[in-house]
Amino acid sequence: MFQLNGFVRHSILVQRARAVDHTTEEIVSRAFVNEDAGQWGNPARRFNLPDRADPGFDAAAAEAMLEAAREGDTGSAEMATGYYWGEERLKPFVEAILIRARAADDERLVQLAERFVR
Repeated sequence: MFQLNGFVRHSILVQRARAVDHTTEEIVSRAFVNEDAGQWGNPARRFNLPDRADPGFDAAAAEAMLEAAREGDTGSAEMATGYYWGEERLKPFVEAILIRARAADDERLVQLAERFVR
């Protein structure tokens, strides 16, 4: 068994008894293999962000984080903004987005914003 995203997954253990070292090899289902494991975000992805010194940067960063999360690409937003998912500094802006998302009945954005502010 191994953990992936907080869930315990079972894997197949293959015992290879070798005369010299008696190693154990773990084979993981292809469903849990990330072929792009060496990459974090897409450096080519562009977000409409003001300069970091701009007072509106954090609000734009919050929007970018949720936009990217909707597309399953938070790594790109983290790379572009310099913030990680759940950043305390962005939570007031995400809470404002959450209010707008509820008013617009955007269930997916509500879900993402709620996860961000937890």
